[in-house]
Amino acid sequence: MQRTPPRVAAWLLAAAVLCLLPSASSADPSAATETIEATEPAPRETVLRTITPEQVVAVLKAEGHADAQAHTPQRRQDPAVTFSLEGHPVSILMDTHGHWIQSYSAWSTPRVDAQVTNEWNRTQRFSRAYFDKQNRAVFETDLDLSGGVTLARVHDWVQTHDHRHRAFVAFLHEHALDGANTQPSTAPADG
Repeated sequence: MQRTPPRVAAWLLAAAVLCLLPSASSADPSAATETIEATEPAPRETVLRTITPEQVVAVLKAEGHADAQAHTPQRRQDPAVTFSLEGHPVSILMDTHGHWIQSYSAWSTPRVDAQVTNEWNRTQRFSRAYFDKQNRAVFETDLDLSGGVTLARVHDWVQTHDHRHRAFVAFLHEHALDGANTQPSTAPADG
């Protein structure tokens, strides 16, 4: 009699065990995963792998940004959320599937030189600054959700963004040439 190889035997045993398990249709409905009603806030321990504009708006409003609203910018197909932070417009950009979100703010500051943004990037964490094609100083932060993050982490990202954004505005004022004022811009640049 020919002996079954150990690897094949293991697969056959696993298949037999799976056949004995109850199917999802016969499982106890009370044991099903709890669903969260749309009107209830999700627990902060909830793990998100994607995020919707409505969820971003809810987080921003919970963090004190009452003017947060979702929309699709004319020049982009991906959704966005906008709000203001101490008079400065901020856009939260996202991909169509909600795998990442990015804050974006720009200032018309032609009298600030590029070494200022280099200094920011060299000395600061959790954000970046650069000059766009229109010579505006840009401030950005990112959050990648594709591996899964808790809702609490999204709240923390907003808090970190707000703190770093305020610090960047102060940094621009401190380093503006000839006392130039930082003028916010309202929309992300194309390209």
